[in-house]
Amino acid sequence: MFHLSQEFAMMRKEKDIFTPIGESYACLFQRLRHRGMITPLLGHTLNHHSRNFDPNTRCAYHSDA
Repeated sequence: MFHLSQEFAMMRKEKDIFTPIGESYACLFQRLRHRGMITPLLGHTLNHHSRNFDPNTRCAYHSDA
């Protein structure tokens, strides 16, 4: 089993800082989709019996599925 040193863990944490993109992911998704830079993949339906399943939920990221 490996344990990270505190110094290594701090260096690793510093790498996880991202530059803000200046717009919502939904807007970015639509813009990239409109330009043909990304293409949504058809997904699969989740477990209908799951307590978190909501058949009425829709979003652009999940291809409005």
